[in-house]
Amino acid sequence: MSEIKNDKTSPIIPILIVAIVALLGALGYMWKSKSDIQTSYTTVAEKLDETEQLKLQLNTQYYESLNELESMRGSNAELNALIDSQKAEIIASKTRIDALMKDKRNLDAARKEIAGLKANTARYVTEINELKEANGLLTEQNTNLSNENQGLQRTVADVNAANSELSTARAALMSEKESLIGERQVLTEKVTMASSVKVNNITSTGLRMKDSGKTVRKKYAKNVDLLNICFETTGNQIVQPGTEEFFVRVINPLGETLAIEEMGSGVLVNALTKEQVRYTKAVDHQYNNDVGEVCVTWDAPATLAKGEYGVQVYNKNYLAGEGKFTLK
Repeated sequence: MSEIKNDKTSPIIPILIVAIVALLGALGYMWKSKSDIQTSYTTVAEKLDETEQLKLQLNTQYYESLNELESMRGSNAELNALIDSQKAEIIASKTRIDALMKDKRNLDAARKEIAGLKANTARYVTEINELKEANGLLTEQNTNLSNENQGLQRTVADVNAANSELSTARAALMSEKESLIGERQVLTEKVTMASSVKVNNITSTGLRMKDSGKTVRKKYAKNVDLLNICFETTGNQIVQPGTEEFFVRVINPLGETLAIEEMGSGVLVNALTKEQVRYTKAVDHQYNNDVGEVCVTWDAPATLAKGEYGVQVYNKNYLAGEGKFTLK
């Protein structure tokens, strides 16, 4: 009996109690850890489910929006352009939402964007219907205008018929007028040509100026300081007596016109060929419908070339006569 009592009071019992308490604590910690892990797993699973749900919701709304807009397409170019623009905005919205859903922290923002996509689709449909209605009114107005235009076209047709008759008559008058103008121009040219004074006996003399102021004739080009060109006018009763201007053109052996503007040279237009012709010097002559001598002197500014020279005389821009001379 005394031995049993001694066993009950043995120090092993407290040790057992501490071990049991420790074991219970460990079991409690393990249970809590397992519970936390289970909670985290559930949360992740819910997040994954929510992402998939949003993707499904996005795709459904996306294709419904595109189909709804496409179903409203018609033959109106303006309407179709609006639909294309709206579809482009929807595609851009989906791209933006897809990017948001790649990060689970942006799911709320993605959800709002999906709701906005649906609202935008409704707004797009309203805009399309308003445009269709406006086009309907325009079509009605165009019909009215078309009816009015038909009436105006009949009136215009009548006016055009009258104008056509007037135009035909006017064209005939204009043709007759142009014909008369052409005939008058031809007659005027003929009269002008007939009234030009012809010249003949064109002579040219090379001169050298002496210190005394007198001139002597020279045949050699190197000794010539001046050219004296003379010609005779012919009688022309068509021409009214008065001052006649003659243009003298001297052409050197190279085919060049001797001309210096500061010494009276200039340009005329040949009345027959309409070509521009340079002349050497002009001279006025008091013409009395008879034969008269006209002379003009050209002061050579440099040594003249040897060879054959040509001389042309113009009156009223018509060639009146030609001649030649030679310097040795």
